[in-house]
Amino acid sequence: MAISVTIETTIAREPDEVFAALTDLEGWPTWLIATGIRSVQRAEGGPLTVGERVTVDQSAAGRSSTVEATIVALDPGARFLIEGRDSDGVSTSLEA
Repeated sequence: MAISVTIETTIAREPDEVFAALTDLEGWPTWLIATGIRSVQRAEGGPLTVGERVTVDQSAAGRSSTVEATIVALDPGARFLIEGRDSDGVSTSLEA
């Protein structure tokens, strides 16, 4: 079973500012509240890079999970894609 959600919204900020917030993974728990993300741990420091591994701990809909994810695409100001899978095989993809 696959669930696909597409959200479109207008944000009254400059695109570079929005992209900076989106790619500030450690900041996700402060504004991605509905997703239940509790923490994001990066394997590396410094700027994000394609291929970088990320661990996302979340609790949503009565289910806790740890998602092992990878930065798949990173085109500053234009495109960001991160994909992962938890230990139960549930996959997730966030593309903006």
